[in-house]
Amino acid sequence: MAERSNGSPGSGIDYRRTASLLRATLESTHDGILVVDGAGQIQTCNQRFLELWGLPPIDDDPRSEE
Repeated sequence: MAERSNGSPGSGIDYRRTASLLRATLESTHDGILVVDGAGQIQTCNQRFLELWGLPPIDDDPRSEE
C-alpha cells in the first residue's frame, strides 16, 4: 500500500509521475470519462469523452495561453 504524505520535501511522492500514470490510465480506457470536483467544476476528461460528445480537443498546456 502506498504511504500517505502531505507532499512535503522528502516525502517520497513524485506528483509528476503520479499525474502521468493517472493520465495514461484515463486515456487507455474505451469509456469516455469526465472528472468534476465537489463544486461541479470540470477538472479533466479523456480524449474518448471528447470524441463521444463531438467536442474539440482541449489544450492542457497552460503555456499556450500566453
